[in-house]
Amino acid sequence: MAGVLKTRKRATTVSGRRPAGLQRVSRKVAERDVVKTPERLSKRLSLTPPSEPSVAEMPQRIGRFEIVEEIARGGMGIVYRAIDPENGKTVAVKRIRSDRSGSESEAGRFVEEAQRMAQFDHSNILRVLEIGEDNVKPYYVMNYVDGGSLDDYIAERGGGIETILGAVYKIALALQQVHEKGWLHRDVKPSNILVDSDGEPFLSDFGIARPLAHDKEEENDDETAGTPMYMAPEQLLAPSIVDERADVYALGVIMYELMTGVRPYRGHGTEDVISRILFWDPIQPRMLNPAIPIAVETVVMKAMDKRTSHRYRTAGELAHDLKALLVRVAINRRLHRHETAVDLPAVKRN
Repeated sequence: MAGVLKTRKRATTVSGRRPAGLQRVSRKVAERDVVKTPERLSKRLSLTPPSEPSVAEMPQRIGRFEIVEEIARGGMGIVYRAIDPENGKTVAVKRIRSDRSGSESEAGRFVEEAQRMAQFDHSNILRVLEIGEDNVKPYYVMNYVDGGSLDDYIAERGGGIETILGAVYKIALALQQVHEKGWLHRDVKPSNILVDSDGEPFLSDFGIARPLAHDKEEENDDETAGTPMYMAPEQLLAPSIVDERADVYALGVIMYELMTGVRPYRGHGTEDVISRILFWDPIQPRMLNPAIPIAVETVVMKAMDKRTSHRYRTAGELAHDLKALLVRVAINRRLHRHETAVDLPAVKRN
């Protein structure tokens, strides 16, 4: 362990090893001049969370639900832990923020997010139970997850490589359903993956999800959306042409970060980070954490390859290889500890 920590400390001063060529964007996209410089992108994307309004007095009820405490606050809404008096169960209630509720368009976006999430029935996607309105403010009710985000869970439990692979494997399967139903999440990151006390991960926050089949000609390319540190190069350069592989890229970044303890691209401000995402290769994960098996490093780097043609084509393909890695780890553990086999969910190949 001491050797790993020493290696991390030395390597964190290195920004990257060599420039990496980006896959050429299509002629149609180039003619529309949607490729943006890091300077232009940094004006719209920030590594600093948006300022939040002052915390108002917590409501006692939202609809019929009895509010217990506030558990999360984001750019669009506030999430509360609540009790459903009809059955006594604990639920999570997300209501639009007061400073957002006055806008008809933003209220509509909030409701659309809830409707999107309600389409999915995967066991690792946070389930929407009910959509309603209280004092002209829309809200929706979800299953309550008695834990924190994925990065918090790994930090608190000291999760190793196998734990990380297992969580990302399940989220990859969840994303496969999202994509099959025609949606792109666009904001896959550790804080949008909740983990319960049993270690089960749940994909959440579909606030900026977009249909995979959309009118690229009518889309405003200046509306780049997402969290820069987890955005694929093509999502930064030409957001109208991104597909499922952008979400796959984010999963690769998540694995890199959780396994090494550092993000693959760090810099001084948004512009610097974007420039590194576009033009530099990250340090190989095993240079930061030699305990990472070579096969695992290969999968991580393939998932976050800058070139979309070299990346996993679908989340299901990534899940397939993650399952193979988990089986290999389980076999090695059983050989040494004489443990029984562990069943893994099936992966559907396209």
